[in-house]
Amino acid sequence: MLARLLEEGSLSKSSYGEAAEVSPATASKHLGLLADKGLLEQQGRGPATRYVLPSAAASSGGAPAAPPVH
Repeated sequence: MLARLLEEGSLSKSSYGEAAEVSPATASKHLGLLADKGLLEQQGRGPATRYVLPSAAASSGGAPAAPPVH
């Protein structure tokens, strides 16, 4: 799932549900829990809702930021 999120930049409830092979209700619950814990950030409402990594929400263009180099 993380690879898909990194590749696409965001997930919708339906794309998560298809990839995880769960119902739309279960997908919504999973994504909501991840957002509540700060692991994903919800953008939008209703059918247009997308979930992104918190660092991606802060960057312009919605693409995930590159990891820091140590």
